[in-house]
Amino acid sequence: MNFSKILRQKRLEAGFTLEELAKQIGTSKQTVQRYETGAIANVPPEKIELLALALDTTPAILMGWETKNVPKEKYDLSLDNIYLSLAKEAETEKIHPDDIRLAIDFIKRTRGDKK
Repeated sequence: MNFSKILRQKRLEAGFTLEELAKQIGTSKQTVQRYETGAIANVPPEKIELLALALDTTPAILMGWETKNVPKEKYDLSLDNIYLSLAKEAETEKIHPDDIRLAIDFIKRTRGDKK
């Protein structure tokens, strides 16, 4: 099975309408419908991750690379786990918290955020 068929199957199994799933991943109903029909073949990786999270599966299963569910903990994409992972990496690389604050401030200035 290909991505579009798997996506539709998983959405229906989860009991989501196109609109409900679209809301979950921050896109339109029409875009999800295009994913399911194959009209959009190159789905952005971040959307595949969000779809997997919303449908309680993994990106690998949605893509058809795996056929059975892997424990969800292995693919936990929650913000808490992402932040924890980044914090562990910063600690391993001996990045001082002040340097992290400088990087965040730089990103904010670069994208035009107010202080």
